[in-house]
Amino acid sequence: MPTPKIINFTDYSLEEVRAQGPVRPPPPGRISFVHHCGFDPETRFQRMGVGTQKMFTVQHGGTPLTGMSFEIQPPGFCRIVEQDMSLYHTPTQSGRVTIEAVASGDCELRLVSGGTKVDSISIKAAPSRNVITRFYNLIDGTGRQGVDPSRIQVLNDALPTLIERVKGIVHAQCGVLMVRSGTGLLRDLNTSEDLQARVNIDRFNIYALSGKDDQAQYHVMYVWGIDGAHSNGITRLNMTMINNALTNQYPEVTLAHEFVHFLSGSGIRRVDDHDPRREDLMFKTAPHGINMRKDRLLRIIS
Repeated sequence: MPTPKIINFTDYSLEEVRAQGPVRPPPPGRISFVHHCGFDPETRFQRMGVGTQKMFTVQHGGTPLTGMSFEIQPPGFCRIVEQDMSLYHTPTQSGRVTIEAVASGDCELRLVSGGTKVDSISIKAAPSRNVITRFYNLIDGTGRQGVDPSRIQVLNDALPTLIERVKGIVHAQCGVLMVRSGTGLLRDLNTSEDLQARVNIDRFNIYALSGKDDQAQYHVMYVWGIDGAHSNGITRLNMTMINNALTNQYPEVTLAHEFVHFLSGSGIRRVDDHDPRREDLMFKTAPHGINMRKDRLLRIIS
């Protein structure tokens, strides 16, 4: 029989969330829109925001978890809210524990039997934080607009849902929340320049424009085309451009990918900061998944 192993109790599926509303066909390829809520099963690592809770269960070969229980060592950073080792979820999964992060620091969730550690996962608890974000409709000197004027209200109505779905991807994994700036959602951002048919982010200076929201920490602009290899979205410093004509990937997945570039600092360092696994949120090209792993989660914390 395999040794009992701690696994996270609930994964987040973007497809399940979308099924609650209009259902779209799956994207090209076989990409799983699932993440493990900040848990990396390979490195046995869990990221938690202080004040948040996570649930875990035990994967086993059908052997009852007699005499086993969960504990946290050292105490003080996380606490056990409740545990019940008698619960059966599947023939090979049983037990459940809910833990809460109460202070910043590192600890372990351990599965023990008679005082002996059977399995464990490492936990890093850190404060959650908000990033004030402003969305823009970019308009250049020739009248090109990132958003069709007749559809601006439609986009305004859709932005709260978009932000909630980005939250489901990003915040649930790393504890960073995108928060709308002010009371408006989409603001016109005008430049007298001719930005051409595809906007070059390296030649465009948002910081010189009077329409920029000075209260925002992160700026997202809808544009009609992006110059370069990254045609869906691109990030430099704290500015992201999103192609409003996206057709081959869900907009929330593209925005979550670019938001994490900003959170990781890769837009500042100007490096090719992508993950080699297609199921990862930070895979270089679309379509890709929504999961993040330990190395990325730790970088966002720091």
